[in-house]
Amino acid sequence: MDATTLVLALIVSFGVWYAWAYRSGARKFWSKLEQANQENGTHFGDPRDLSYVVGADTGTGVLVFDPVMKKIAFVTQYGRTVEVLDYSFIRRWNLIWEEQTRTAGVGNAFVYFASSRTQRRKAVLVIHTNDLNRPIVRLSMSSMEYAEQASARLEILVNR
Repeated sequence: MDATTLVLALIVSFGVWYAWAYRSGARKFWSKLEQANQENGTHFGDPRDLSYVVGADTGTGVLVFDPVMKKIAFVTQYGRTVEVLDYSFIRRWNLIWEEQTRTAGVGNAFVYFASSRTQRRKAVLVIHTNDLNRPIVRLSMSSMEYAEQASARLEILVNR
């Protein structure tokens, strides 16, 4: 077996393992929510409807909303922990991000043309809570666009 075949086999094996791990994590996430639904009489949605899910990383935290019962499932530790809370848990929230500006240009001794581009990245939804033990919760967002949508969705869900 030559080196190219070996590298290709390793890449395919890693891809298969990653897909399996992702699907396994998603199944664990939804089974934990189903268990919380049965214990608390809530309905935190199903895998086909992600409109009530805020957050992108179950390691740092994901919020799942039940608008009928006014409950929140706070999922942490990569889906191993699900805590059911009231809507009063959330006091306020805001978005923070890091800005990165890149400048490029060309020119000579007399004329210089430049352009710059600012990119917002590493978006985090910061939630201020009414919990003394956990006054601030930071939820990592996958992109700035998702962070803005999550903030708007949070406003709709909490202010219903």
